[in-house]
Amino acid sequence: MKIDFIKECIKPQLFLIFLLFICTNLKLNAQETVDVDQLFNEAILLYRANNNQEALQKTNKVLQIAPEYRDARVLRIRVSQRLKLDNNPIQEDIIYLLKEENNTEVQGIAIQHINYIGNTDQLTIYKQKVDSFFDKNKLFPISLSERYIQLGAIETAKPTVNALTKLKGFTGEEQYRLQQIIKAVYKNRLAVNHEILSFLAEYPIQKSWNTTSLEYQRYIGLTSLIARVNYSKRFFDDGMLYQLESYPVLSKNLYLFASASYSDAEFFQNYGVSLSGYYNIGKGYEVEGGFRYLEYDADEFFSTVLGLTKYTGKFYINARAFLGPKTQDTFIQNYQLNLRYYLNSSEDYLSLRLGTGISPDDQSRFTQINSNPDLVARYGFLGLNKTFKKLICNAGIGYLYQDLSNDLTGNQITGTFGIAYRF
Repeated sequence: MKIDFIKECIKPQLFLIFLLFICTNLKLNAQETVDVDQLFNEAILLYRANNNQEALQKTNKVLQIAPEYRDARVLRIRVSQRLKLDNNPIQEDIIYLLKEENNTEVQGIAIQHINYIGNTDQLTIYKQKVDSFFDKNKLFPISLSERYIQLGAIETAKPTVNALTKLKGFTGEEQYRLQQIIKAVYKNRLAVNHEILSFLAEYPIQKSWNTTSLEYQRYIGLTSLIARVNYSKRFFDDGMLYQLESYPVLSKNLYLFASASYSDAEFFQNYGVSLSGYYNIGKGYEVEGGFRYLEYDADEFFSTVLGLTKYTGKFYINARAFLGPKTQDTFIQNYQLNLRYYLNSSEDYLSLRLGTGISPDDQSRFTQINSNPDLVARYGFLGLNKTFKKLICNAGIGYLYQDLSNDLTGNQITGTFGIAYRF
């Protein structure tokens, strides 16, 4: 009897002890959660006050208690980058986040970290660790290529750049950045181009004009220099035109086009000077302003150039006007619309040009304006640019009709083709 009585007394006591244990444990867990949040908020305040060492200590403590605390891990990455600490722990945190939630925000953190890596070998190791998380993200290889170039590792950047040029669906900003990368990586280009300009039945002579160009292009930094020699055969005459061009890049948003030319042929200008400035105003828009100056034996031509370009999706849209000069009571004007539709890469595209008048940049035809300022012309040109690894091929066909002095309409057909090799 006594034993049964003792058992009955012990049961409630054990239950009370068990209940007390559960409550105490719940209270401790609740207190721990509050402490973790409080520690994190304190770390945030220290980070904002630039007390980075203390912020790092508190953030480490938070992650010791709660390794899954996402915001604390992001904060530790930020603090470690600010302190320029060893890359390995930072990369471990980035990989942890990518594995847990591979979203746009986390990918942005991983991409930003590229600019904190100051060694080519470390950058390559980082690429190998996180590359698999960026199958559809073009900003990672673009930022990676830019960083390689900044570190002077051009050869190391080339495989990434080659892969980029085969991708599709670049935004306007991505397209712009990729073009700058290509200019920096492939410093030399040799090209040969040929143009045939045929005059149809309305003209007294139906023979074609043929122009062959040989050019060499060299990038110095992000600035390109081009030397071009043109040989042209026109009916019974022939001649040479020599050109030097440059595209100096002054900043991330501003670059120039400058050109000088010389010829001793009767149908080319004696001298020519061109200058345009291009400024990226954001959201894929670029504005142009400049001039063209051409000197012939009997006349001089000074034209103002205005242009606006929009990069949107797979399209490049450009409107451009060449205005002036006023010659023989005629104000010479040329308006053109230039379109590109990008195909498999930034250097594979279809192009279309529609315009009225003749542009001073059209070296083959502008001589017709020199002899007849009242000339009224309308034209269209369709072209294709296609890359095959280091080769760039182009071909195009165009049509122009103009009012002739005998009240007839003249028709001209243009064919162009060329090939360039990058090295």
